[in-house]
Amino acid sequence: MIPLGVQDTIISFGIRLIFSNFFASLFTFFPRQKFPNISQFTSSMHEKGIKVICWATSMINTDSSNYEQGFQKGYYLNKGKTVKWWHGKGSFLDYTNPEAVSWWHKQLDNALDQGIDGWKIDGTDPYVFEFIFIEGHKGRISYREYADMYYRDFYYYSRYKKQNDSLIWARGVDSNFYLYLSYAPRFVYYTPHWYSKFVTIELEM
Repeated sequence: MIPLGVQDTIISFGIRLIFSNFFASLFTFFPRQKFPNISQFTSSMHEKGIKVICWATSMINTDSSNYEQGFQKGYYLNKGKTVKWWHGKGSFLDYTNPEAVSWWHKQLDNALDQGIDGWKIDGTDPYVFEFIFIEGHKGRISYREYADMYYRDFYYYSRYKKQNDSLIWARGVDSNFYLYLSYAPRFVYYTPHWYSKFVTIELEM
């Protein structure tokens, strides 16, 4: 855990990464009661020249407050079939469904409208291989198509909301084995003046 006063130390950093346990619900992006005023926090960071980014994926877990609404409206891949992953059990947002994407953007707005500058996008996309066939609103798609839609949407929508001053980060592969290389994100952009100048501090509230 990184204390809030870390910016007063000799460590120089320019991006603060807020991980998943900050949110009251992982997939609606409302802050916890112990830190209710995220806009005040982001404003204080911005005054110091520090950007704030949040952890995110395209998964919506079954115990999330917005899961049932998305399920009833058909907003998930493979008719809402669930997969187990390291944060529980959930379904994948269907990026081929324009209504689902608009609905998901409203979830992201809960963070972006309070000063969040971008996202650390975690690698849940390979879990779609558990479906064997990936079925969306517009029919069958490949893993590569889904992964590209996932990273692309976070990037473009955040840039739209933040007037082009936004980024997404994603983890590269951990192996040179050819199979894993296909998992590497291929639509990950960064703003060079953020990336080259700053150290990232991870903050777990």
